[in-house]
Order: sequence, then C-alpha cells, then structure tokens
Amino acid sequence: MFVKISVLAAVFFFLSGPALAINFSGSPLASYEPQEYGDLDVSSQQVISWLPGNVDGVPQATNGNYVLKLAWENASGPKIEIKHIWNRSTFDLTDVNYILVDVYIATASALPSPETNSVSIWSFWDSNPHWSSCESVPPAINQWFTVGFNVSNYNYNDLNNIDALTFTNMPGTDGTIYIDNLRLLRVPDGNWPHIRRKVNFSGLHHWLRPQLFYR
Repeated sequence: MFVKISVLAAVFFFLSGPALAINFSGSPLASYEPQEYGDLDVSSQQVISWLPGNVDGVPQATNGNYVLKLAWENASGPKIEIKHIWNRSTFDLTDVNYILVDVYIATASALPSPETNSVSIWSFWDSNPHWSSCESVPPAINQWFTVGFNVSNYNYNDLNNIDALTFTNMPGTDGTIYIDNLRLLRVPDGNWPHIRRKVNFSGLHHWLRPQLFYR
C-alpha cells in the first residue's frame, strides 16, 4: 500500500514591518527522522549520517529533530550526489512549483560557486531524464539556507525517486554539508523571483524572511 504525499493547498503570506514573511513549510518529502527508516533510502558515494540536530556541533534541525550529514575527503571534482528512494510512499508534481530543501554548508571548502547550476536535482521520471538547477546558491557557511528547484513543468504523478541532489563547483576536495526538510511547494501565481532565503527559527516552525535579489 502506497502512501500519497500531497501538497498543501495554499501558501500563507503576511506582512511584518517592511519585509514580507512567507511560510515555506510546504508538503514534506523527507525530514530524515528515525521513523522514516524503511520507507526512505538515501544513498551517496560520500559518508551519510542521520543525526540529531543541536548535538555535538550538528546544527539545529529545520524540521523535526534530525538532519542528514554528508562528509567527504579527496572527492573527485568534487561532485556530490545524494539519491532518494521511497519504498512505500509516492508523491505528485502536478501543480507543484518547487522542490525545496534546507542546506547548511559547514566548511568553506564545500561552499559552491554562486552560479545557480552549482546545486541541482536530476531524476528519471516517466523514463526521461529531467534536470533543474537551484535559483539561489547558499552564500555563506554555518547558516541554514533554503534552495528551490523549479518543477512547474513536470506534471508527473506517483513518483518515488529523486535520483540526485547534486552539489558541484566547490573549491576543495574535502567538505561537510547538512540538509533537512526536503519538501514540495505550490505558490499562488506559479512563479517566484530569484531570492536568497535564510532560515530563521521561531518556535517549532521556521520562517523565511527573504531579502530579494532579482537577477
């Protein structure tokens, strides 16, 4: 029996002073919590660990209590790829605008160049390869940033895979990255400008108060 992961019907906006505050919580795909074992398989050529956040130098989780850590040494390129397979769950991309994920670059050697194609996703859906680059690469280390991949044109349903979340154009061959809160997002008008989104914590929810960087 497959469990359908559905998308939230709306995104809520409100004003806080001069800045627009947006709830980008979306519809979850992966939070890397222990209860996801068995359904979610995550693999990479690098060392992967599911770790509790805010313990032993691990950053606070942006959703739930755990994060996914990737660490590597002497990587070629380097090019880091993380594969996700859901064994019991499926998700739909029809009417979805973005796949979002929170990224924490822990070492300067792993900070991608500011080119938008330095962080991307690719996957075989409907027997065809699809690729989407992120709209804003994390600009600094030791902070959570949300990156988004536009999937507005991918009207596929009953999917259970993201073949690669990819990081490239990094200055060093060693590094550490944390990711959390992989999710789907629908925005009201179907489009969103290129923005840099820093995660700010507020209670059990994280809110993104973006400063706009139009290209």
